[in-house]
Amino acid sequence: DYFAVELAELAEMEEDGLLTLFTTGIQVLPPGRLLIRNICMTFDRYLREQKQQRFSRVI
Repeated sequence: DYFAVELAELAEMEEDGLLTLFTTGIQVLPPGRLLIRNICMTFDRYLREQKQQRFSRVI
């Protein structure tokens, strides 16, 4: 799956009661509204690449 990593992260957020995953989309629940930026960041490829580069630089 193209979004396999992202869906795994969203599944954790679903367990925390922040959102509900459907086959057709995502519903952000009231507790997740305060964290909507973090939820959206799950799909930010540029941000993900930056995190990997930072980790590599530290090592």
